[in-house]
Amino acid sequence: MYKIAIIGSQSTGKTTIGNQLSKKLNIPLITELARKWDIEKATQTELIHIQKELLKLQIQEENHNGQFISDRSTIDNLAYWLHNVSPIVDKEENKLYIRMALENVKNYSHIFLLTPEFYPIADGFRNI
Repeated sequence: MYKIAIIGSQSTGKTTIGNQLSKKLNIPLITELARKWDIEKATQTELIHIQKELLKLQIQEENHNGQFISDRSTIDNLAYWLHNVSPIVDKEENKLYIRMALENVKNYSHIFLLTPEFYPIADGFRNI
């Protein structure tokens, strides 16, 4: 059973590879869930809420599908949390988030890290 996480920074080809794998393996692609929010303009309080929601939604989407390819994963959620949110919340909140994210990582059958090969192109969603 395939439970594939494609991770990496923006503009590395995660969506392109995810779409190709999805077609080849005939399993659903979970697209990047963060695009539902305008994270760049969020206040600190909103950012905390958004990151918690994203983790919860990512886990729900992955649990909903027996097999999947995910363009982003709970690893990505954790990286964004640690970089953007961890410094502004208390220790217990950090522990809980980290535990949830890492517990879900155990479910992946494959994890592919795509690294940048050129300077990122503005995608209209995140600041490069």
